[in-house]
Amino acid sequence: MIDYQFACSEMDVMKDQLKTSHHKSLIWFLEHSPVLTVGRSATEQDVPADIQIPVSLSNRGGKLTYHGPGQLVVYIVADLIELNLDIRQYLNILEDWITRVLKNFGIQSYASKERVGIWLQDVNTLQEQKIAAFGLRVSKGFATHGFSLNRNLDLSIYEHFTPCGLQSFGVSSLSRQNISLTFDEIVEHFLINCPKSLF
Repeated sequence: MIDYQFACSEMDVMKDQLKTSHHKSLIWFLEHSPVLTVGRSATEQDVPADIQIPVSLSNRGGKLTYHGPGQLVVYIVADLIELNLDIRQYLNILEDWITRVLKNFGIQSYASKERVGIWLQDVNTLQEQKIAAFGLRVSKGFATHGFSLNRNLDLSIYEHFTPCGLQSFGVSSLSRQNISLTFDEIVEHFLINCPKSLF
């Protein structure tokens, strides 16, 4: 469980480490204590006045995103120049990584050309819902931040704001899809399926 602002500052340290190492990227699996993060595309009007959790500004792209217990957060500090990738190619690799992991659990998920994130058809409502969200920052060839996957996150928080600015779409989790995994178990699946090209 890592404080959000500490994680942001630590990513800067990781970026400096990457510059002097032989690695192409560094990865960090964690969870955050409850926080509503405000990306560069958000405005003050996007933040609900009645929100009862800490609000933190972020230098990542996107609008509002919630982090909290039961959500796997994966931060990657990547040298896109060394990897010979543009941001779209990098995002495609991350999308494929997540959908490959979810396929291990029998979940058919997909990336959408119209909406950022990883989506599925909810087993209960058959509604299209988001199970993983992206928030990236690219500066001078280095990508930071990454993605989050809802494991057994309390989804009631999303009743108070529109995640990522997307109306008319729900938010899901592994537990909502009847998949029960611990933090260590889901991390193990991500490590086993890790795209070798990133490292």
